[in-house]
Amino acid sequence: IDACIVSLKRAIELDPWNPYAAALMQKLGKPRLNAADEDSETKIDPLQPPETEKKSRMNNLMREAETQMQRGDEKTARELLEHAVEEQPNCSFPLAALGNVCFQTGDLNSARNYFERAARSAPNESARWVQLGIVSLRLERIDDAEEAARKALSLTPDENEALKLSAALHFYKNQFAEALAIYLKVVRDFPSDLDLLTAAGVCSFRLRDFRVAKAVFERILKIDPNHRIALENLEAAMLASAVRKL
Repeated sequence: IDACIVSLKRAIELDPWNPYAAALMQKLGKPRLNAADEDSETKIDPLQPPETEKKSRMNNLMREAETQMQRGDEKTARELLEHAVEEQPNCSFPLAALGNVCFQTGDLNSARNYFERAARSAPNESARWVQLGIVSLRLERIDDAEEAARKALSLTPDENEALKLSAALHFYKNQFAEALAIYLKVVRDFPSDLDLLTAAGVCSFRLRDFRVAKAVFERILKIDPNHRIALENLEAAMLASAVRKL
């Protein structure tokens, strides 16, 4: 029996998923993996895969999910990422990836759940709080969005994504001056970002600074001559500016 146990231990060391060795070890009372562990209180369960193997499977599932997303198969990608989360339930990467898939497919409540779990799993990663803040804002959970923005900015006060979240919150609350100041700061790093420029132009218009609004919308139309919002707002800014001069 001792010789059999030694052979089984060696087999499990080489292949932790060996079903025959695992079954025999169970019948023999699950002896410890190494003879040197005879005095240890911790027993090794041969049916439980090692942590490195779980991480490897998680990474493989995430890669396959990315492939499925590129193919447009969002349903399969989500299922793969759900399995990845099962492998590593406290790892922020599959949680955030699953949250992104849910967000992109319009399942905002599930997205928020996964983003929140990702943020709690990696509280020092600003990006996780930004993701949580964005989806919370979309769900109009403003208190949650503001808390997430505060945490993101406390970690990375000059990071553009955290600043954009803060600006979006100011915009939502009609605090256009505060929002504009942030948008103009961020747009320096992204001078061709149409979303940022549009937000800055709208803030300027709401503040009745039609000169700046006109300049911003003209800049957008140089990048995209068919930009509908810029076309409409440029016309409105020019009309408002002309009326003011009367």
